[in-house]
Amino acid sequence: MKIFHLSEPKHGWVEVTFGEPPDAFTFTVSDVPNDCLRDLAVATARLLRHSTDETVEFSLEPAFATCELHREADSVRVVVRHPAHADPAFDATFPLHAFARRVRFELLRIQPRYSVEDGWTQPFPEHEVANLA
Repeated sequence: MKIFHLSEPKHGWVEVTFGEPPDAFTFTVSDVPNDCLRDLAVATARLLRHSTDETVEFSLEPAFATCELHREADSVRVVVRHPAHADPAFDATFPLHAFARRVRFELLRIQPRYSVEDGWTQPFPEHEVANLA
């Protein structure tokens, strides 16, 4: 089961997919003004350390989508709210540790595309990704 997937970043944009078809939601996000991928790693690591609610903003330039992460025992409920949708665009529950491993895997997979003009221009969040192990 694919929980989370990132496309190859191009010129500061990346497609983020939660879930898998037919119950997947994909949207394209920017690396400015905030590094939402780093913020997702930070929020997920906090859940691993027993936080119960985290919110990450994904820049759509100029609007934002939000990803709410709610820890429920050993699971995480992921709720994505997108300005083009009245109701949540995505709402599903995953095993927390599997979600954290997948976020870590995807960030490490695209690491060569970090800090490059034609990729994800933000620096690679080494410390944040290490906290997902």
